[in-house]
Amino acid sequence: MTDLQGICIVLADDHHVVREGVRSLLEREGFTVVGECADGAEAVALVKAHAPDVAILDFGMPKLNGMDAARAIAAEAPRTRTILLTVHTEDQYVFGALQAGIRATSSRPKLQWTW
Repeated sequence: MTDLQGICIVLADDHHVVREGVRSLLEREGFTVVGECADGAEAVALVKAHAPDVAILDFGMPKLNGMDAARAIAAEAPRTRTILLTVHTEDQYVFGALQAGIRATSSRPKLQWTW
């Protein structure tokens, strides 16, 4: 197993349950989550404050979506790599993410709430 203890991550997703689950998985594997938030603007601020190695961003967040946050992070903290969590797997989203400077995408299921 690779030593992951030195890798710091900012996690941004507007769904609390998703953040909780991803954080749990990351920490179980030895990553350090240095900050988490629910919107893209706060993600950019956390990256500026903590200078993490990686920012994991949800595509559909308020204030700044994941791609816009990734563009801002690339400009403000070019050493931080970005990963996009998205329910969109169509080519235009993947290509758009790459053009925004996102290093990888990971699909996740769309959350649907029924009451």
